Amino acid sequence: MYRAMCLLLIGLFTPVAYGDWQLDADASSLSFTSVKNGSVIEAHRFRTLSGSVSVDGKAQFNVSLDSIDTLIPVRDERMQTMLFEIEQYPDATFSAEVPITAVTQLEVGDAMEYLLKGTLSIRRARLEVSVPVSILRAGEGAFHVVSIKPLLVEAGNFGLLKGIEALREIAGLDAITPVVPVSFSLVYREQP
Repeated sequence: MYRAMCLLLIGLFTPVAYGDWQLDADASSLSFTSVKNGSVIEAHRFRTLSGSVSVDGKAQFNVSLDSIDTLIPVRDERMQTMLFEIEQYPDATFSAEVPITAVTQLEVGDAMEYLLKGTLSIRRARLEVSVPVSILRAGEGAFHVVSIKPLLVEAGNFGLLKGIEALREIAGLDAITPVVPVSFSLVYREQP
């Protein structure tokens, strides 16, 4: 009887084991807006995303820069080669710690706000950034992370100003704003 009671108490106070979580790329999106000539605003996105969150809350997120989608193929190609230089720097990455225990304890349909802090890496530059997010328990084996405010990415912090200037010149523009707001909606599913 004593042994059974001890096992029951250990079971009650032992955290539930969860598996890794993988990004559902088909259900996720990452977009940004650009401003040219001071007032022309355009929305763009990346088509190829991947990522995971481990059982201990270590998150990795990857954007394939060759998947830029501006709805204008020649502009996509110019951004790939002149701005991102994808032959040398094919990806942008973000790594962070997330409160996975708190997330997994949410009831389905419940959400929490969280200030997501991590490291954004583009080209050779690494920068500590933070963005407020809403984390929704979307199902028994899924959660949904949405930016509450856009993450403002300054091109100069990542060595992208030369590329922006090259794009401005080839397009015959007066200016391209070097700060872009980035928004995301990411769905993660638990792996068995």
